[in-house]
This record gives sequence, structure tokens and C-alpha cells, in this order.
Amino acid sequence: MQLRRTQNEYPLLLSLPPLMSRTTHERIAQICFEHLNVAGLSIFERPLMQLFSANAVSGVVIDISHNYTDIAAIVDSEVQKASVTSVPIGLGTCEMYLAHTFKRNAAILKELNSPEPLSAEDLDLALLEVVRIAWAEGRIQVPHVEGSAPPPPAEEESAGIEDIAAIMVSGKEKAIIEAAAKKKTTAQEKKAAASAAEKERQALDLIDIEFDFTPKGGEERSYKVTLGKERHQLWEPLFDPTLLSRLGPALPEELKTQLEDKPLGVQEAVRGSVQSLEGKDRAAAWDGIFLTGDSSMKNLEPAFLSRLNPYLTRDPENGTQSQPIATRMLKLPEYFAEYRDKGSEIASFLGACIVAKLTFTDTIGGGKAFITKTEYGEKGPTAIRDILP
Repeated sequence: MQLRRTQNEYPLLLSLPPLMSRTTHERIAQICFEHLNVAGLSIFERPLMQLFSANAVSGVVIDISHNYTDIAAIVDSEVQKASVTSVPIGLGTCEMYLAHTFKRNAAILKELNSPEPLSAEDLDLALLEVVRIAWAEGRIQVPHVEGSAPPPPAEEESAGIEDIAAIMVSGKEKAIIEAAAKKKTTAQEKKAAASAAEKERQALDLIDIEFDFTPKGGEERSYKVTLGKERHQLWEPLFDPTLLSRLGPALPEELKTQLEDKPLGVQEAVRGSVQSLEGKDRAAAWDGIFLTGDSSMKNLEPAFLSRLNPYLTRDPENGTQSQPIATRMLKLPEYFAEYRDKGSEIASFLGACIVAKLTFTDTIGGGKAFITKTEYGEKGPTAIRDILP
């Protein structure tokens, strides 16, 4: 069949992980021009796009994915290759850790195994579902932070008597009054007991999670699980990977092998990333920390600051003016209202949109930040090397 390829009139900008080889970039260029038939191609490193979305050109980007946390320091719009590192712990790892913590709670197991016990596999899946729902609802916070606010108090029940005339005619007003007084006393006692129970729940930081779960080969069940303060341990392995040893045989072999190398906590990895830079560049890198990826967690940013600031104040080289004594968390600007509501998970997309608008114009970039189809036809895949950092 004589089929003609559709002419793509639009250029393409790709946001890729750092440290990819030249050969990989050339292969990507070949696919884009020869298969996708793009009009132009530009490639930037993902951490840089993420930082640009926060309206910054220097800082440290922490990208939390499902299984890994990637860290990169950027100085004056350039990703510092020596600073790029990765911690083999992500949101999925933390979820697995917290699910294992819940598995040691007899009360939670009792609720999940009623009315019929779940298989070991279904129990693990149900516990992960509990963790994910609690995380999605914002019921999990940083360790040592108070839990969610208690629900508003219920309205007072009316103790009034509706049909006074009927009572007077019947001559039972005394009995009715005594019964009403007794009812009021009972209601007050119940209210006091409920208030005491609620205060106890608040003190114990208890919450209820309701969800539906379908065991393999079974019917859908509805559950109501009560969680305590242990739910706030979700992110602890990110800062202290040694805690994952508690999983024992439940720890995946791949992760077990990686943990044998004693990976650093993310705060230590960030410090190591910045320390890999030359002295004059460290202050610029510490200018701001941008947290992105699967990290839309209440109070997670303050937790990073509280763990990073001590490294600044205790740094032996901190006596020079080139080293700051504090850092700050970078956020998406207020004027990106529609993106702020979605969190920083799409920061790479937002940054790439901004850069693409500037790159593929005649006045800015001048073809230096991207290659055209004509240039690719003249040089082949190696043309992409002209625009790589």
C-alpha cells in the first residue's frame, strides 16, 4: 500500500531524566524525526523543567516517585551532573512499610478478617488500600504532628414537650415532668459520656477509614477500620531507610539488595548532592528546595526543612558568607492557579510548556535550543548533540 506519512507541523520538546547517554538521545531523535515526523525537536533535563515551574533557576529538586526518590542540584539553569543521585525509596516503599506496621495491630486485623478471614494475599492488598485511602484523604501527616481536627459537635437534642394541652387534660403532668427530668438527666449523661469518648479519641489520635474491598474470587465487602497515631509513620523510611529491615521476609529481594549498600536518608542524600558542588555553587543550590512527584502530603515540606536546616547550621564550612544558614521550600507561583490546585506532581509538564513557548520562537533561541527536520536530514541522529548540555 502506498501510504504517505502525515506531516506533523508542530515541534516537540521532551523532558527527560538527567545522565542519559548520547547514544540514547540520538536514538530518541531518530524515532521523533523518522517515525513521528516532527517538525523540530528540543530536549531538556527533567529537574530543570521542574525547577522552572517554580520560577527559579537555582535550587535542589527532590522528585519522589513510586519506588525511587531522585535528587539533583541546579545552579544558574544548569543541572550539576555530579550532584544527581537517587535513593531507592519512594511512595510505594513507604506504603508497604506502613501496611506492614498495620499488620502488627490486632484490632485492625480483627476488623479486616470479619466476617470471614482474608487470605494472606488479600490481607496485604486490603492493608495497602487502607494506607492509600488514608493518604489520599489527608489523614496521614508527618510523625509527631497532631492529627486531623475533630468533627464538629452534634447539635443538642431538643428536650421540649410538644403537646402541652393534651398533657394538662390527661392529668399526668407530674409524671410527665418527672419523666422529662429523668430523660434530660439521661441525655446529659450520654452527652457527657460521648464527649469524654470523643476527647479520648482525640487524645489517642484515632480516625475511622471506610472503604470497599473485593477479595479474589469473592464478593465486595465494606469495612470500617480505626487507625491510631501509627499511621503518621508513612514517610519515616524516606528519612531513615534502616526501618525497612523490620519488614523481614516481606521485603522484596531487589530492595533488600539495594539496602545492603546502606542507602542514605533523603535529607542526607540532599546534603551529599550539594556537597558535591564547588564551594561557590553551594549557596546557590541551597537557595531553595523544590519537592515534586508523588508528594502531595500535608506538612511534608516543613518536615524536609526541619531535617535539612541542621545540616546547614552544623556544616564546618558554614563560617563563610558563601554558605547560607537556612533554606526554603519553593512552590508554584500564585498566578498558576489551575496548576497549584493539582500540586507539584505535574511541575515537569508546566515547566516544559513554559520553555517550549520560548524555545520554538524566532526571536528567542534562534534555533540553538532545538534542531529542525532540515538539520536532521543533513547530519542525521548526531545533530541532536548540537543542543545537548
